[in-house]
Amino acid sequence: SSGINAEWPLRPGTKLKKQEHLHTLLELVLQHKVVSDTQLTAALDYVKSHPVDVKMSDLEVSCGVGVVVTLPQIRQAVAAKIDNNMVQIKTQRYRYNSGPIMGTVRKELKWADGAMVKKEIEDQLAAILGAKTPDDNKPIQKVKQKKPEKKPAKKEKSTDATLR
Repeated sequence: SSGINAEWPLRPGTKLKKQEHLHTLLELVLQHKVVSDTQLTAALDYVKSHPVDVKMSDLEVSCGVGVVVTLPQIRQAVAAKIDNNMVQIKTQRYRYNSGPIMGTVRKELKWADGAMVKKEIEDQLAAILGAKTPDDNKPIQKVKQKKPEKKPAKKEKSTDATLR
């Protein structure tokens, strides 16, 4: 997401057991070194795992301070993932679940703005598939699976000697 969620200034204090790190995190936000929820979550994770010895340089590296992911980098990563899934995309068209593409791009470009990644995926898919057709807008027909018929219970063989 772009920018830090408005609730974050209150939330970090509730996630930290040692409140002395709250000032450090607040400084990173106020200095615009931490600018996304993803970065703040990473910073919180770092200070929680280093409750005594927080090294500012390590903290900044762990939460992506100074890392800038450009639109061309996002475009390239999205194009590669779409290319890997082209057969499915062309077959399923707009019913293709692009979530896994989003996930792999976000893993590869950890500090990328999620909204930018999502928009790029949508734009590239639209460029490949063109306008939606009436078939793309039809609801998916659910195929009902027939329940297997219950077999009648087998009769047990009598072991009674009188029936022989």
